[in-house]
Amino acid sequence: MVNKTASDYKTYQLKNFPSTTDFAVTVVMGCPFAAPFAKALEWVAAGITDIFCSFRHVTLHTYRGYHLHATVRPAVRTPFKKDEYEKDPERVNRKQRAFIEKKAPCYRLIEEAVAQTRPFEIQVATGEIKLTPRGEILLWGRAKSPEDKEQLTGLRQRLVRTAGCHDRDAGSRIHITLGTVEDFHRLQPEQKKTVTGGGKRLLRVMKPSSTYIDRVRLIYYAHRSLRRIVSSRDMFFQCY
Repeated sequence: MVNKTASDYKTYQLKNFPSTTDFAVTVVMGCPFAAPFAKALEWVAAGITDIFCSFRHVTLHTYRGYHLHATVRPAVRTPFKKDEYEKDPERVNRKQRAFIEKKAPCYRLIEEAVAQTRPFEIQVATGEIKLTPRGEILLWGRAKSPEDKEQLTGLRQRLVRTAGCHDRDAGSRIHITLGTVEDFHRLQPEQKKTVTGGGKRLLRVMKPSSTYIDRVRLIYYAHRSLRRIVSSRDMFFQCY
């Protein structure tokens, strides 16, 4: 029997390599976030990079600048099979592009769902730094006030109900990927605690606080980190 956890880990390790091409379409906040929020996130990521300087046999790939984002809803999720990609990545990517063309989201319906949203704030100052079993370093936060939570939750619901987006990433919580760890399985438990503990201290010092969201971006990307983007379009909130 295949160990699903181990298989999932290996797949996402490959998908997170900077050299891997993985096509899909998503709706995000940020990419980039407004300053000084973005600068604060970069400062936290740089601090985590410093922590990793003392670790051997692992490589940290950090998210910086324009590819720092929080997913609102995935619009088109494409199949990615590790064994197939390792044998013939171009064939997998052709299949992904064909899948996107077949399942292309209705831009008008997404814009209509977005237009019904009022601007809101998200915050991460009281959030958490977590390491996932896939080797991702996530900064968790949430919409700031009850009204902000209502706006983000409502937007996500409309994107699924009326625009056909996927139902992953629900409610008013958000996560921002700060980096991914190559060969994550080589980190010792005490090293993982050092990373999460250090990340929390960096948050307390820098206090990224909150940022104002008045638009989202629909992105057709060629890498999960949004390092490589095929096309994108801003969609603005219209309710003020």
